[in-house]
Parts: sequence; C-alpha cells; structure tokens
Amino acid sequence: PYSWSESGEFVSGYYGIFKFSKDNKRLDLAGYVENGDHMTISPNDDYVAYGSLESGQGEIYVQPFPATGEKWQISTDGGTDPVWTKDGNGIFYHNDLRIYYVKINSFAPFDHDPPEVFYKGPFINAVSRSIGVGKNKDRILILEQVRGSQLSAEAVVTLNWFEEVKKLAPVQ
Repeated sequence: PYSWSESGEFVSGYYGIFKFSKDNKRLDLAGYVENGDHMTISPNDDYVAYGSLESGQGEIYVQPFPATGEKWQISTDGGTDPVWTKDGNGIFYHNDLRIYYVKINSFAPFDHDPPEVFYKGPFINAVSRSIGVGKNKDRILILEQVRGSQLSAEAVVTLNWFEEVKKLAPVQ
C-alpha cells in the first residue's frame, strides 16, 4: 500500500483506493483515477494526490476523494510518487534527481504555491516509496545511494516481526 487513510478505513495502492469490507476480510475498490498511479490519500481523507501521464509526461495531480470531476495539476515539469505532509499542507514528489515540495494554501478553493526544489542529488528511486515524511517538512527520509557503493538486489522480509522482537528483547 502507498498510504492508509487517517480513519483506517481506506488504503491506497498503485492504481486505486480500496475500502475494507465490514468484516475486514477483503478490500473493495472505492475509487480510482483513469491513467493514474502512485495514489496517496491526504491526512484528512478528503483528497488524493497521484501521478498521471495524461499531459504526455508524468505529472502530479490532486483531486477530491471521492472524485467530483475537479482536479488540479501541481507539478510543472514532470513528477512521480507524491507524498503528503502529515499535516496535509504540502506534497513532496520527485522528478529525475530532484525532490520537490508544493505548499497547499487552501482546499476551498484549491490553491497552492509553485513547486520548489527541496533536495537535489542522487537518491534511490525505489519501486515503492522513495520519500518518507515526518510530522512536517523539516523531517524527511530520502534513500540516498552512497558514492561508490552498489545497490543490493536482495530484499529481506521478516515475517511475524513482533514475535521476533519479543524473542530478541523480552519484556522484563
């Protein structure tokens, strides 16, 4: 999943937003964007940011959730992988070797500042998220490749993580 809604009722994936069934045993499609990807739900659950090729190149858009037909392009020169700030007042995204930040000024009517370069330099463009955002834009995690190092093709998955932690660090 790309993001969870604040209410825990919705989860976003690459191509859509899904709602948990009442018995929590399945996910039902709750919304999607034609030609959209990397969908992420705003912290207030009212908006979705996503990437789309509808302009001919990858750009970042925001639209209400559920969809009303309104949408706004917030990137100006390409972009992918949007991530909301925890307070919902901004969105990070990346393009090439730059990470951009767009400040959201208001939602009704929707208004935002132009994108500003937040970080420039080599970073790892992960298959999923390349950017992690803390409570505000002052805390951000970027996977950066160390010069001269090689990327590993290995991924480690830990199953039953809590049980493993209990074994390694038992409660006294």
